[in-house]
Amino acid sequence: EEYTALIKNNTWTLVYLPPNRQAIDCKWVFGIKENANGTINKYKAILVAHWTMHQLDIHNAILNGLLDETIYMLQPPGFDSPDSSLVCKMNKALYVAVV
Repeated sequence: EEYTALIKNNTWTLVYLPPNRQAIDCKWVFGIKENANGTINKYKAILVAHWTMHQLDIHNAILNGLLDETIYMLQPPGFDSPDSSLVCKMNKALYVAVV
């Protein structure tokens, strides 16, 4: 579901990485949502970008989903692209792990 939603929402566009730019890494994080009685309700997956930041405006960068900066991300693990040298130019924000 998460993967389909990212594609459907036009979260990124595949492009060649411009000179003098770096692409950030990403990974899938998996979890299990349980019912109150401890039984499994559903399995969850979320794509998280690893991004070293020195300053962050939460309202602009994450909550609105729109980006003020041009950000490039490596293709997510398991993403089916015919050209593995392409990177994702982010159109919208992902969940971000600040490191």
